[in-house]
Amino acid sequence: EEMAMYRQRMDPSTSFAQEWQTAYIDDKTNELEKQFRKAEADLAVTMSRRGITDSTITTSARSSLAKAKADLAKDFKSQAYQAYAEYQKTLIAAETYGSRVAARGAMVGGSGGPNFQAALKSSVKAVGA
Repeated sequence: EEMAMYRQRMDPSTSFAQEWQTAYIDDKTNELEKQFRKAEADLAVTMSRRGITDSTITTSARSSLAKAKADLAKDFKSQAYQAYAEYQKTLIAAETYGSRVAARGAMVGGSGGPNFQAALKSSVKAVGA
């Protein structure tokens, strides 16, 4: 079961990977929306202070904000894919570390053969568990 879960996380076409990337995109989108609303509010206050709330300058500034928002949002899908690849690298690194610790534990325990129990005890001792 653990191996199946690991494989599922390593395959970018699984439902887990798709949900992970969707959650990443949702988080980025929500943060962008929050920042965009603040920028719009700041723009409205600034233009109001200057008395130019219904001017072409204000309209142009709002248009620039909307374009900047769209430009940022269009990269979220590729950023999600890259972030998932980094997540996978972390999983691989953790697995590699765990394998090295287990091998080191087997050596420390003096296991010269298939004595898994001795290797396991030594591995647990090596990681301090």
